[in-house]
Amino acid sequence: MSKAEHLHTQAMELADEGDHLRRQAKRKFGEAFDLELEAAEVVGSNPVLYRSAAACALEAGMYDEAIRVAKIGLTKPCDQYVKEGLQDVIDLATEAQ
Repeated sequence: MSKAEHLHTQAMELADEGDHLRRQAKRKFGEAFDLELEAAEVVGSNPVLYRSAAACALEAGMYDEAIRVAKIGLTKPCDQYVKEGLQDVIDLATEAQ
């Protein structure tokens, strides 16, 4: 095996590992979303929990859920920083769709 072939093989093994880790991370973010959304619904009035849940959904590739939950968060009383965070999630999820 030539040096180039050896390097290519190593690169492809690392790429495969990265792909596996990315899929695993998406699943973990999906699980985090479920828990954070449940926490947000238990409290009901905390927009920070909705922002966190929406961000987890975004990272999991659950764009419709990210938008839906962020919009719920925007209906709660919150400061400008939290509003901007919720709107950022909506914008990023909309762009990613």
